[in-house]
Amino acid sequence: MHAKRDKFRKSLAKSLTKNNASGNMETSPEGEEGFEMQNMIMPSVRFPEGSRYPIKCKVTVDPRIKIPQEFLQLPHVVQVRGEFCEEMAEDFANAFHAAENTGQEIIPVVIDSYGGDVYALMSMIDVVNSSSKPVATIVTGKAMSAGAVLLTCGTEGLRFAAPNSTIMIHSAWETGLSGNADEVKVGADELMRLNRKLLEMMAKNCGQEKDYFAKIMTQKKNTDWFIQAKDALRHNLVNHIRIPEFSVNVSMSIQFK
Repeated sequence: MHAKRDKFRKSLAKSLTKNNASGNMETSPEGEEGFEMQNMIMPSVRFPEGSRYPIKCKVTVDPRIKIPQEFLQLPHVVQVRGEFCEEMAEDFANAFHAAENTGQEIIPVVIDSYGGDVYALMSMIDVVNSSSKPVATIVTGKAMSAGAVLLTCGTEGLRFAAPNSTIMIHSAWETGLSGNADEVKVGADELMRLNRKLLEMMAKNCGQEKDYFAKIMTQKKNTDWFIQAKDALRHNLVNHIRIPEFSVNVSMSIQFK
């Protein structure tokens, strides 16, 4: 990963040098790692190597400003892809806190997952709930099981679903419960507790009655409930059917008094 990143940076530096020689861009004085922006920064330059962000990012910069390369790491998007597990929860926390430290006003969380471990989900929910900044959750592709719960943790008004995305809600479950009768009962009780907690949490996040989703799941005999974007909007699981985009304006104001 580091080798790819270094290669990417060398390629970028080479391109900038070439542009400077042709008069398209101008490097900053005294060897600063910066360059003058004429029109718009390409989103692919702004994100870490290997990342995939399905969010448009238009950046307009005052041509009088020389931007250091550190600025090119903004804005940050937190990705939730693949199976929920302890490693994902750790990566999620690191990415989320990095986004907070940039100073950006909203933390976007892009979800494309079938779900996974419920305890990893709980850890990620705690990270989201501890943020002092609004959190936008964006479904691209799918938000199923744990992914659907995390979706509802987005700030009201900032929950998005792509038009062709799918959301799925079901009861918490665990394979391979084993042991004596008492141990199996304890495990089953814990699953019931988690299931009740998650459904109530989702209802609260969506501004619904406490047992809103529990009643629906009971009617469906606790089978998988697949929800299209338009129906997710009707249940207030999401607030918008679209993928949002960044619009970053960097300007300079000089006053003489």
